[in-house]
Amino acid sequence: MGSRLEEVEHAVDQNGSEIKASQIEIVGLQNEILNALQSGLMSIAEIQEFRGRLEALERRIGQ
Repeated sequence: MGSRLEEVEHAVDQNGSEIKASQIEIVGLQNEILNALQSGLMSIAEIQEFRGRLEALERRIGQ
């Protein structure tokens, strides 16, 4: 009975360690996703700014 309880305790400890490791990995992946989204949004803003400047130049040339 005692050895079975030790096995269960060991399994619980091991599962707890795996859960913590998974949580750390998930947080890292979430950060990567957020960084990618931020980078994408910054790229969109830069493209929009570039478009606006290009359109302004085209209007100046067309006048």
